[in-house]
Amino acid sequence: MNIVENISIIVFVTLSGIFNYWIINNNIGITFSLISVLLLAKFVGNQTEEISEVVGEILGGITNATFGNVFELLFSLIALFKNREKYDEILLNLLIGGVVSNILLVLGSSIYLGGLYNDNQIMKNIEIHSTNARILLVSSILITIPSLYKEIKCYKKDIVYIISPIDNEFECNTRNIDIIIAITLFSTFVGLNVYQLKNKKNEYNLGEEQEKSIKMNILFLLIGCGIVGFISDNLINDIENIKSNISSLIFSFVISGFIGSFPEHYTAITASIQNKIDESISISLTSSIQLLMFIPSILVFLGFIRNREFTLVMPWYLLIPMNITTLCSYLFLHKKKMIWIEGLFMMFVYLTIIVTICNW
Repeated sequence: MNIVENISIIVFVTLSGIFNYWIINNNIGITFSLISVLLLAKFVGNQTEEISEVVGEILGGITNATFGNVFELLFSLIALFKNREKYDEILLNLLIGGVVSNILLVLGSSIYLGGLYNDNQIMKNIEIHSTNARILLVSSILITIPSLYKEIKCYKKDIVYIISPIDNEFECNTRNIDIIIAITLFSTFVGLNVYQLKNKKNEYNLGEEQEKSIKMNILFLLIGCGIVGFISDNLINDIENIKSNISSLIFSFVISGFIGSFPEHYTAITASIQNKIDESISISLTSSIQLLMFIPSILVFLGFIRNREFTLVMPWYLLIPMNITTLCSYLFLHKKKMIWIEGLFMMFVYLTIIVTICNW
């Protein structure tokens, strides 16, 4: 373990806490918080890379994606349990921004750089990757349903949606639809993980030393997750103040979407350069599946239990990038050979979406 990197994490996390709780300066505080997330990303990447060397590229990618998404998960849960309804739109921006970043930027740059360093790369686990890509596409279509329902069935009058321009007594409510879709997404997510683990369970055999090493890696990952939870709470406290200078859409979709997924970014690109394209694809797809299927469904369930509605209804500026992104993953991951020019194209699609979002 790099002592300098670990000391840097301690210093910046401490400064983040100082500027958030004692010296109230939100702009400086949020800067230190974001730097802390970047340093923690590298820390998480190093731990999961050591795990992947033992359990293989696919399971290593799943581990990296799971711990890499802890920022989005903790940020979402803290906002939900603090009853911050005003952050619901920001949470959706953060989740969809993470998906767009994972597929178009991370996977695109992994395919591009991996191709430049190693020539065109070959996928060894095309069945798993293509299945993930198809499920991701269908999930994005499912998530689009509540928004389509609300757009077609209801019209907007001031703030309240109503069923008919004549009858103002009934509000247009998508809660039942949200719950059904959340159940579908969560069940599919569980089934998909069982399928992947069953396909890979016999591909590795751990020795005693390797078991100890993995346990230590997981312990360090859990410590990192706890620190990320602290940073997430700081960011939630700061986010209202930074919105005066940067729009909430740009901050949550572009900046937080990129920063929050940085652990996956770092590890996926590094793995691709090392000619481990399966690990790169596994990280990008698994992370996106968690952001699109697991976290939204958990938020809907917890919101229902706490009588605090969290809806899957999204504005069109999120639905369009989400569906374009999942369609790209489906189109580019159906063959064994990865061509680097396709990665470059995905990066340009990402750039187009970001420029459009910034000018929204």
